[in-house]
Amino acid sequence: MRGTERHDPTDADAVTLSTGQTLEFPVPIDSTISSVILPADWDAAAGLLPPGLSPVRAGLGTAAVWLMGAQHRNVGGGALADYDEFALMISATAGDPAGIPYVSPLLRTETYVWYMPVTTESARAFGDELWGYPKVVADIDIEERDGRRRTRVTVDGDHLLTFAVERPPMIPRDDTLITYAVQDETLLRIEADMVGEMGLWPYTTAFSLTLGEHPKAETLRSLDLGDRAFARLFGEGRLRFPAGKPVGAS
Repeated sequence: MRGTERHDPTDADAVTLSTGQTLEFPVPIDSTISSVILPADWDAAAGLLPPGLSPVRAGLGTAAVWLMGAQHRNVGGGALADYDEFALMISATAGDPAGIPYVSPLLRTETYVWYMPVTTESARAFGDELWGYPKVVADIDIEERDGRRRTRVTVDGDHLLTFAVERPPMIPRDDTLITYAVQDETLLRIEADMVGEMGLWPYTTAFSLTLGEHPKAETLRSLDLGDRAFARLFGEGRLRFPAGKPVGAS
């Protein structure tokens, strides 16, 4: 892990990134998020997960894949420059697949972060060095017009994807967003608190998705993503990210 040491989430010690910025756990971020949760082939999704995780079973032979666009501001109280982000995540939980019951992905917010382009090098170092998120620097264009938010992602000059999601009604809500990542060959669980507004609309076709020519887009095609989403989701508020805990640690 470049320039950092792993910390317990209760610590408030300063951690300095390789790019020079200093932050403290838990790291506060003001974020706007738009996401669509799509059905995918379970076996293909399982092949993208690290040992120790299995896809949430969202139906017979079906997993759930999240496409998320986000704008992050006031990171660490301004310690890090504002940046935009795209994440491809798979609904997953720790354990053997044989022991995981069928469950709606709307009731399970645990996800493994498989790919996470961001718009700045400091944002890449932030996610990679503190949690092991698979971040790369990319061009991300996020715009909202007439209640529809569009995210276009280009990596190394190749179009990865463009997706757009209609904004559902928003209500005040507190939530915990659980993600998994691998850092130094250790599977980590990160539980981020969110306070703000959230909107979720289940079983919807009010989105669009176009896959590009980037090699990662071919992997997305292999997932056989469905054209009717489990949900579309928006969120606006304050996130607080602690350090990750190794899966299985008390």
